[in-house]
Amino acid sequence: KDRYLLRIGVVLANVLSEQELYTIMLHEFAHVSQDKNEHYREEHYSDWLSAEGGGTDKLSAFLANLYMYLSVKYLFVYMIYRYACSVVYETQADMAMAEHGDPSVAVSALLKTHYDTLYYWESAVIDEPSIFESAELKADYLTNRIASFKNAIALRSEDWNALVEKEILANNASHPTLKMRMDTLGVDKLVLTPSSSSPEYLAQMQRMLDFSEQFIYRERKEFYETERKERYLDPCARIEAWKESGEPISSETYADIISDLKTLGRHQEAEALCDRVIEQLPGMSATHAIFMKGCAMLYR
Repeated sequence: KDRYLLRIGVVLANVLSEQELYTIMLHEFAHVSQDKNEHYREEHYSDWLSAEGGGTDKLSAFLANLYMYLSVKYLFVYMIYRYACSVVYETQADMAMAEHGDPSVAVSALLKTHYDTLYYWESAVIDEPSIFESAELKADYLTNRIASFKNAIALRSEDWNALVEKEILANNASHPTLKMRMDTLGVDKLVLTPSSSSPEYLAQMQRMLDFSEQFIYRERKEFYETERKERYLDPCARIEAWKESGEPISSETYADIISDLKTLGRHQEAEALCDRVIEQLPGMSATHAIFMKGCAMLYR
């Protein structure tokens, strides 16, 4: 009750500038300002009903059954309320960024979070070496991910910006579109503001990154050999055997080959195999390949 947890992620945190992170904090803490307490009590009660619905003792179980109709009705009404009001609450929190921060920096921060989502989607079909290629576990996974994200921003930002103009609000959206948020902030240009982060801030971000790299390394070191066998050596062996046999296509085995190629980060080969299957196998035999091809197109 006396803590507020904000998950940003090590990668995004190391891409945001100090000023951009400040505007995000303005937005998030606007959600828990004094006048929002009633809203959060309702949300917590809804979460409690959904997760537990009462305690484990007999009295709590009896009361839960006794008030089941009212609880179900509350959950339904709250679901409709949240559906109707989520975008409004987010817009109000955006206003705090405009009131207490720099709107252009706020848009820059929102744009980077938007890029993060698009990067996540596109990276699912971009060829890259398997993280299990090395015989020894390396402690630089997050560092490489940050560099990859920054490089993607440099290469893809123009195309990603074009999507902002075309984005429409989904019926079940919890947040406004980026274009709507720009209107709220009174900014009409998609521009990343130059970073002027202090040396102290940059040093703290580096400490966070180092800590996270070391934590991941410790957690994975014991199981790395087993994981590498399952997610690199075995798929490599199966694909090599398939290639040596002439890369045959059969309805019983092609799905496993596609899966192995994607596990190894060889997405172009996986998609090319989907195309072959769609061309060569009849009817329902190619259904999985059609599905995987469609997923690749959506991600790309």
